[in-house]
Amino acid sequence: MNRILVISLFLLFVGCGRKGKSMDETHYKTEKKINNDTISKKTVLDAKGESQSSQIDTKHKISSYPQINIDTIMGGVHIAYSVKDNKSTLSDTIIYGEGRIETHYYADRSMFLSIKRKDKIILREKVFDKSFFSSIVPKSELLKNLISFVAVRHVSETSVTFFVTICKPDSDVCYYIEMVISNDGTVGLKELDESEKEEF
Repeated sequence: MNRILVISLFLLFVGCGRKGKSMDETHYKTEKKINNDTISKKTVLDAKGESQSSQIDTKHKISSYPQINIDTIMGGVHIAYSVKDNKSTLSDTIIYGEGRIETHYYADRSMFLSIKRKDKIILREKVFDKSFFSSIVPKSELLKNLISFVAVRHVSETSVTFFVTICKPDSDVCYYIEMVISNDGTVGLKELDESEKEEF
């Protein structure tokens, strides 16, 4: 009887020991998997940051607006432009009622524009950053704004007219601008009022 009891206790002890080892192994595998997932995620974030710009501050989460890419022919004029992130950032600090402060970071953007009328190249990959619009947008406001939207307004025999918005990110606070590119490559800017903006 005592012998059976000793054998039973021995088997129970060995079984518990093996179970404890198995649990340790499972914990190690889980921990290793979590660490691997963390490393993979960090690598993806780093790669994304580098693809946007090597100079963007990687300590902060940088929000980015969708890139605009247009390649079209209107009235016999070939127009190609894109609006995409450049190597600068801007920030907006929000103070909430309870005294909590949050700073949001955004990738700044530039416009790349090419216009060709028949065989004449009017502009080839001309870069317009937001500082180009400083005659309309005050410099103090330019620091808080970015080029948010660009569209072709109309094409005539002598020019191509664009509708451009310079906006504070995540808001409807914007400057609405008409940008006219003449056949000789000169650029004219005009701020649109509410009635002109509605015509677009």
